Amino acid sequence: ELVNPTKFDCEPRYVRFYIVKSYTEDDIIRSVQRGLWSTTSDSGNQRLDAAFQEAQGRGPIYLFFAVNASGQFVGVAKMESGVDYTKTFGDWGPADKSALAGAFAIKWIFLKDVPNNQFRGITLPNNDFKPVTNTRDTQEVLGEEEGGSGHHMLRIFHGFKQRSSVLDDYGFYTKRQE
Repeated sequence: ELVNPTKFDCEPRYVRFYIVKSYTEDDIIRSVQRGLWSTTSDSGNQRLDAAFQEAQGRGPIYLFFAVNASGQFVGVAKMESGVDYTKTFGDWGPADKSALAGAFAIKWIFLKDVPNNQFRGITLPNNDFKPVTNTRDTQEVLGEEEGGSGHHMLRIFHGFKQRSSVLDDYGFYTKRQE
């Protein structure tokens, strides 16, 4: 009920955008349940924490979520807090990547599967003009006023007619967690 709003400001001022990668859809479900996230690396958490501290009171930080090797983006969330380095996720991601220190609060805005082909042609000038669909975790996507495509990606998410989302399999992932 609180995600995928029909009315949404896709042109916020003083906004920053980042691509966030997840190892699995299980991690996305855990995040929906907990309202938290941790990036795939300590440097990623540090990068987002610094951005959050810089943006304090000026504008939002939106995170575009993609599951590795899925061929799609799965959602957009707003970063709601800086990184709390006293928190860890012991079962966050594959066994070799577990227990990353630090977590931060997020609020999910969109949860819908948007295929990579919807973002075809969007490249990142701050990442050697690589496609937005081929980036690393915590890669910044510049806003349009900076020559980037963050606002455009937000408009795509808002306007995309949802066919499926990670929530369709919520029961499956919840049962598997047990």
